[in-house]
Amino acid sequence: HQWMLRSGMIQQITSGVYAWLPLGLRVLNNISEIVRQEQNRIGAQEALAPTLQPASLWKQSGRYADYGKEMLRIVDRHDHDLLYGPTAEEVFTLLFRTHIHSYKQLPQCLYNIQWKFRDEIRAQMIR
Repeated sequence: HQWMLRSGMIQQITSGVYAWLPLGLRVLNNISEIVRQEQNRIGAQEALAPTLQPASLWKQSGRYADYGKEMLRIVDRHDHDLLYGPTAEEVFTLLFRTHIHSYKQLPQCLYNIQWKFRDEIRAQMIR
């Protein structure tokens, strides 16, 4: 983290929030591509889950209350409870539940490479 800051790969915007500068973004994209190639090599398929997720998925899984203050919760203009997903498991569970109808469709292996946000207690502004 400190080396990335010192080398100009990232810049802290606020506590726990960083911007990727051109060099850092190139490195991040290269790492993502290596992970993507290895996942594809073993037959996994890439999918992309939304970062904004309905709270109902998390309530169904029983994990909605587990995150406490660390989960960024939002109410949209239609009064729907949403959250900025700290993980994608609930969304992927929904995808499997919706699209897998028979054991004959198994096994399936999905992965995603994506931004996440966790309002973790240990994040501090570095000066």
